[in-house]
Amino acid sequence: MDSVVDTVEQSKISIYDVFDIAELQSLQDMFAELHQIGSIITLPDGTPVTKPSNFCSLCKHIIRPSKKGAINCRKSDSALGRLNPYGPSLRRCINAGLWDASVSITFGDTHIGDWLIGQVRTETYSKQVVYKYAHQLDLDPELFYQAYLKVPTMPLVHFQRINKMLYKFVKNLCDNAYKNHQLKLERDYNQRQERYYRLLINHSTDGISILNTNGSIKFLSKSGNNILGYTTEELSDTKVFNIIHPNDLNKCYRILDNILQHPGKEEHFNIHIQHKNRSWVCIEGAVKNLLHIPEIKGIVASYHDATLQLQRERELKRAKQRVEQSEQRFRQLIENLPSGIAVYRPINKGQNFMIVDFNKAAEQISNIPKEKIIGQSFLQQFPNMKDKPLYNALKQVTQSGNKMHIPPFYYEDDTRKGWRENHVYQLPTKEVVAIFNDVSELKKAEEHLQQQNEQLQAAKTKAEESDRLKSAFLANMSHEIRTPMNGIIGFLELMQDPHLTIEERDDYLQTVIQSGERLLKTINDLIEFSKIEAGDIPVVLGEVRINQTLQSHLSFFSPEAQLKDIHLKLDIPEEETIITTDKNKLDSILTNLIKNALKFTTAGYIRIGYQRIDGALQFYVKDSGCGISQKQLSVIFERFRQIETSNPNQKEGSGLGLSICKWYVEKLGGKIWVESHPGLGSTFHFTIKG
Repeated sequence: MDSVVDTVEQSKISIYDVFDIAELQSLQDMFAELHQIGSIITLPDGTPVTKPSNFCSLCKHIIRPSKKGAINCRKSDSALGRLNPYGPSLRRCINAGLWDASVSITFGDTHIGDWLIGQVRTETYSKQVVYKYAHQLDLDPELFYQAYLKVPTMPLVHFQRINKMLYKFVKNLCDNAYKNHQLKLERDYNQRQERYYRLLINHSTDGISILNTNGSIKFLSKSGNNILGYTTEELSDTKVFNIIHPNDLNKCYRILDNILQHPGKEEHFNIHIQHKNRSWVCIEGAVKNLLHIPEIKGIVASYHDATLQLQRERELKRAKQRVEQSEQRFRQLIENLPSGIAVYRPINKGQNFMIVDFNKAAEQISNIPKEKIIGQSFLQQFPNMKDKPLYNALKQVTQSGNKMHIPPFYYEDDTRKGWRENHVYQLPTKEVVAIFNDVSELKKAEEHLQQQNEQLQAAKTKAEESDRLKSAFLANMSHEIRTPMNGIIGFLELMQDPHLTIEERDDYLQTVIQSGERLLKTINDLIEFSKIEAGDIPVVLGEVRINQTLQSHLSFFSPEAQLKDIHLKLDIPEEETIITTDKNKLDSILTNLIKNALKFTTAGYIRIGYQRIDGALQFYVKDSGCGISQKQLSVIFERFRQIETSNPNQKEGSGLGLSICKWYVEKLGGKIWVESHPGLGSTFHFTIKG
């Protein structure tokens, strides 16, 4: 211990803490009496500590009692008492020019006071000079002068010797006081340390024993008593080897021999010692050779009861084995699950995730080996996942801790694609687990099943519609057959009346003819449709003159068009066009389209024409009739369909004409379509190979 009292503590020390003031007073009185000089001890600021000794009458009864004199004395003492560690200070007082001296009183490096001596004169001032001092202090000059003459005189050299003597005396006094104080503090410190270590040893959980070289125990701490069950007295005549387990004796002999050969050597041990209650205690610790230290002169062993620790270690080992077995089973289970399992650790404040585990199924589904993905970031490995529901689910589960199910979604990048379904939850470690499956095949099956269902639904709808249309068709056929038959029979009965005029008979006959033609048309459509359904209509090819054919149709339908005030016109080239096709089917197509145009046009025009486009002939029949709605355009060529109109005359017909046209056009290698808007007329187009 270099220094018990540090600088901070020294700064708090005062002269009252270091010295007995009464003793200082006695020393001061003897010193002043011996050398016939005045003396006083003060604090560094000039405050008196002792009473004045042998003060002269001038100072004691005249100067110091005065106000100015007391102030000047205080200033003079303070100035004189500034710390001077190198020797005494010497100066004249400012009140009367007397010689004063000072020696600093220190405690270590701290200035704690000053020993002042003086009130002597080495020469005699003139009366005039002394009067001047008295006037400065507002004192009686003559009284001041008479007291001045009584001040002791001595040579300056003699006063300086006294001063040096005081310096050595005070220095020796201060040094001894400092050393004594230090010794006292060190003694107190050592006593505190001894108590501290004794308490520490007695209250330590570790036992401490001191052995002799032969293994006998000469000290056993309180904790050692508790661990072994013995007291020091009970083991005083016992060698430690007598209570060590036989299996550990050779080990202990080797340790003792080793440390005895090497002073200061330390060895660690773990042995079993027999407790006082005859049970075996496992102790663990260290033993050290401190024979070379006089205060100890023994072999010191520090140890603790490791019995419970050993039991815990065994239990921990068994538990660890169980955990490893459980983890192995769990790992095998995880690795053999058909579902992919990925474990993610949140990084960047939950804005990204590090992949920390990946099972075999996850490798197969994600098309990447485990060793290449562990430790990588989620968004780095799955760059297109940021806009997918899985990324948002990972963030939400990280924040809320609630598990989530993510329905199948489609993911694709450069190395993988497919439909994924995920279940996401949070582990106690705050890591997030995603259990996922590739449901691409299931999704395909669902889509296929959905398509089949849609097809079945469409087929069902179509069948229901077909059934409805058939019912409507049969009702319409009944009407289309009965109506002309009733007309024929009714007007034939009327024609039997002998009183009919020629004009009436001709009108009735015309009605019978029209009804017969209508009935014939219906029967022909039914026959044609039946043949089409049976696939019994062959294509008979031959040369057909197109211009001639269209002229023939124009001539045939012109009378009917004129009756309805409809302008029927052909748009054909001057040069005849000859193609090889089935003339009957072409005639049937044109007849049906022109009849429909006449049927749904009350006034205006009907234009018939064709043109050659890309090696085929494209025909058209354009009218200014009522037009067709968008809804009806999509089903206009289906069988049994009829245009919905408010005119009852326009509802006549079988509803098979356009479906027959479509079948014939396709049979001739072409296609048919219509362009129409309600109120703006219709244009039917069809092509046949030319």
